[in-house]
Amino acid sequence: MAQRWHDFYMLAGTAAATLVGLLFVGLSLHLRAVLSRSEVRSLARVTLANFGLILFVSLFMVIPQGPSATSPDLIGSGIFSLAVVAPSLVAAGRSRTRTLRRTSSHRGSVRVPSATWP
Repeated sequence: MAQRWHDFYMLAGTAAATLVGLLFVGLSLHLRAVLSRSEVRSLARVTLANFGLILFVSLFMVIPQGPSATSPDLIGSGIFSLAVVAPSLVAAGRSRTRTLRRTSSHRGSVRVPSATWP
């Protein structure tokens, strides 16, 4: 890896790790909403997989090794992330309901159900 990309991958990995931690805090604070609604669980699963993928790619790129050793790590993490995210994406594509519903005549305004927030 070129030395000029080292700081970028360090920053991306740090941000991903921080956001994974915040995701766990948010999910634990709203555990009832997460357990009662499948779309919230799916969104949390996809978000965790994406942040995890960014974290692992950053870690693999920062480890001092040659490109031939990095390639299988990156391919493996991409396949794992796809395997985790694919069921949620298929379920979302088949779903006929929407999580957020328009309740106002204003263009772009969206109302989030208040039962999920304290």
